[in-house]
Amino acid sequence: MLLLMFIYHMNAARQTILHRQVWQQARDNFTLIRRNIKERRHRRKTRMANYEMLLTLHRQRARSMWVNPRPCSWWQHINTNWSDTDWQRNFRMKFETFQHLCNILRPSLTRQSTRYREPVPVELRVAICLWRLATNLEYRSISHLFGVGISTACQITQEVVTSLNRQMRDQYIKTPSEMELKAIVMGYRDKWRFPQVAGAIDGTHIGILAPADHPADYYNRKGFYSVLLQAVVDHKMKFWDINVGWPGKVHDARV
Repeated sequence: MLLLMFIYHMNAARQTILHRQVWQQARDNFTLIRRNIKERRHRRKTRMANYEMLLTLHRQRARSMWVNPRPCSWWQHINTNWSDTDWQRNFRMKFETFQHLCNILRPSLTRQSTRYREPVPVELRVAICLWRLATNLEYRSISHLFGVGISTACQITQEVVTSLNRQMRDQYIKTPSEMELKAIVMGYRDKWRFPQVAGAIDGTHIGILAPADHPADYYNRKGFYSVLLQAVVDHKMKFWDINVGWPGKVHDARV
């Protein structure tokens, strides 16, 4: 009898333990499911927040300029108040000639307005280039004078010079024809009293920084590094031939 009671109690205890284990396993599974659901919701919210942030960052926003606006009062002043003498002295040409030059270069120098900035006007572009060529002023000072950035002033100068070479060089810098050559010879004879002369030729040294390759070839007899420029003009002092690029050490006669 005692043995039967002992077996009964052992089975009951075993059933209780098994029931508790099953219940605990069910609770653990339920907790794990709830945790997974919360994590998925959190990841979904995080993805949505990131997506909204990316949309905000990539949304096009109207900006007036890439750079801070700069005052151009000096440029406006000289446009309004300078005389032809002032233009001739500073830009090496009259205002009428300046306008004519701007009209020639306008097709190649005009830039489109964008949502980021307004383009630099053609007149201002040409003026920046002419001022640089006429005065050899550093770009930092040109930047302050004309109200543009330093890199912008440098880029504009290169663009205007390139446009000048492409659009005007072959038209104005060319070897005279037979008839033109006869007119030049007669002009030198009648105006300057030099018979049988077709052109006045001279050269000059354009200072440069010492190049990395063969710097000694560019060190001229005047004591600085340069390239040679040689030019020929007619009786009206108009250029009809220009050669530039020889190392400064080369003698003028060789050019």
